[in-house]
Amino acid sequence: MEKEIHSMKPAGINSYGQSGGQGTVFNATKYMLEDGPGIRTVVFLKGCPLRCLWCSSPLCQTTEPSLVYLKYKCASCEACLPACPQQAFFLDKEGKIGRNFERCTNCGICTKVCPVGAREMRGSTMTVEEVLAKVEKDRIFYRRGSGGVTLSGGEILMQAAFATNILQRCWDKLIHTAIETCAFGGWEDLRAILTYTNLAFIDIKHSDPFLHKKLTGRSNRQILDNIRKAAAYCLELKRHLILRLAVVPGMNDSRENLRDIALLLKDLPGGWELNLLPYHKYGVSKYDWLGMEYKLVDVEPPSRDQLLEMVQYFESFGILCSLGGAEIRSVVA
Repeated sequence: MEKEIHSMKPAGINSYGQSGGQGTVFNATKYMLEDGPGIRTVVFLKGCPLRCLWCSSPLCQTTEPSLVYLKYKCASCEACLPACPQQAFFLDKEGKIGRNFERCTNCGICTKVCPVGAREMRGSTMTVEEVLAKVEKDRIFYRRGSGGVTLSGGEILMQAAFATNILQRCWDKLIHTAIETCAFGGWEDLRAILTYTNLAFIDIKHSDPFLHKKLTGRSNRQILDNIRKAAAYCLELKRHLILRLAVVPGMNDSRENLRDIALLLKDLPGGWELNLLPYHKYGVSKYDWLGMEYKLVDVEPPSRDQLLEMVQYFESFGILCSLGGAEIRSVVA
């Protein structure tokens, strides 16, 4: 079964040298049943060039490890106040410890003196070999359920060489590979990553460059260009491509935007499909950990009926569209 994963040996990077030999990993989550077929290990890389208003992973936005404050754990013992070399901490009106973010350098010294674990560093530097060691521990589950490894983020193109090396190592071991990307980055970096990818999920945020920048901080011109190239390249290599649209009410769910997205996508080459994902608020608490403001607190998820209507609308353009996550039982590239 494992040998059926790859129908061709790709040409590309053949060494795992110092360039891309290590990177910053937020987490490696085991036994995941989404983000690809079967049971998967999802490796979340830190760093993202976008700042989507609805981002559910603010801890992955920066490339360096993040200092988080779990306020509900804080005992107000004040041990962190004298320990901080930048004097970035102070007592707030509630008697809890506040942080001056302009002074804080994320050095992590406060985490070592906190007796209750109210302060933690999230994310660490790992080598390709260390990531592979985690992956190898789960390999028995991949074989039984057609599972594998998914690289996510953050945005994997922020650490393109590191991501490529991980994927190539998995590919050489006949482990099924998948990626999740917003496609904002250099085409050659994305092309190298796709070379060792069985299944690619690429996000679409908005059709209009100006509104895309307003919602994410970046124009979508490079993203759309990369999607066109990725569709052609996936067709050439017989890879599976799924485009994802996170439907955020009031942000990107207008009929005009849906129409423009359909027109942009309908002529893409290959057997790709579109997957609609409902907006959610699962990451809101993480903003508080970082002392950040979540700006969409009043936005509610779309109803199932609204989403099903959107599916039918995209299907009217001849686009294969699904709802709530693509159910892929087996992907043979």
